[in-house]
Amino acid sequence: MTAEFVPTPEQRKVVRTMAAFGIPQPDIANVVGISDRTLRKAFREELDRGVIDANLKVAETCFRMATSGTVPSATFFWLKARAGWREVIRQEHTGGDGGPIQLQAAEDTRPSLESYLLEWQAKREREADPSESADAGV
Repeated sequence: MTAEFVPTPEQRKVVRTMAAFGIPQPDIANVVGISDRTLRKAFREELDRGVIDANLKVAETCFRMATSGTVPSATFFWLKARAGWREVIRQEHTGGDGGPIQLQAAEDTRPSLESYLLEWQAKREREADPSESADAGV
């Protein structure tokens, strides 16, 4: 029977720190010298808390930057990410000298589809009866 793995306080600190830095679990397990499964079983709290602690620290820094008034980009980021603000692009179209757009009906001067079809049909008939096209050239 194999002995159950018992983590040391130093290993707990290493796992928590590596998890906070976003190191993948297989890499953390490799550093500690255990399997992924053992890592998750023996260090569940350190894995969870490390990520939470890192997010807390970054959020705290972002909050201080955003509320200091000295880092406008942090303020904009906070408002977009946390307050639901968004940038709106608005385009307005106007007529000459900023007046209303004048609308005018356009007339379609193209030949009708029916005339194209009749022309195509006549061409096909001439190609089918070569004698007719020879007479037309005389």
